[in-house]
Amino acid sequence: MSVLEAPVRPGTNDHAKFFKLVGAALKHPPATTAVAHPCDQVSLESVVEAARLKLIEPILVGPRDRIESVARKFDLDISPFEIVDALAESWSIDSGPRGTTVSVRLAA
Repeated sequence: MSVLEAPVRPGTNDHAKFFKLVGAALKHPPATTAVAHPCDQVSLESVVEAARLKLIEPILVGPRDRIESVARKFDLDISPFEIVDALAESWSIDSGPRGTTVSVRLAA
């Protein structure tokens, strides 16, 4: 059984840990965050909300036309965000050991 299929245990969905985490994050300046390929409603809504809460300063990385199209379709204001126009085919991803930064380099 996958985690998604597991039954929800009573009393575990009060979101207290989530709100505690957000509260702790709000004590720090927003983290500049590259968001790769935010080309769907959930991804862009999440970015906009995280930015509104001052958790992140997003840099959207992906096909500009598609990102802007999704933003228009769902009435999301992404005008304050930098967009790096890039196709997924031009990405190279490096990751270090667990817990370290993942960097995305765009091929020239």
